Amino acid sequence: MTLGIEAISHYLPGPPVDNQNVIAEHDFDEAFIRDKLGIQSRYFAADDEFASDLAVTACEKLLAATGRDPNAIGLLVGVTQTPDYC
Repeated sequence: MTLGIEAISHYLPGPPVDNQNVIAEHDFDEAFIRDKLGIQSRYFAADDEFASDLAVTACEKLLAATGRDPNAIGLLVGVTQTPDYC
């Protein structure tokens, strides 16, 4: 049996929001955000959009890109730092 990663996908919701927009709403130092945290832009999911929704879209992208049959996938690994909340 061979085990390996055949493909990786991701999905980022909505348009990117740059540091200037975040600084305008909060009292943050742009240089700190950019230089220390390495963040230049971020993405925000809609209020009714959860990590599992983003995962489904990423999977759909992956299947479309690879042409794989979903029934032929033996294992799917999902990783997030922002799980769904009930």
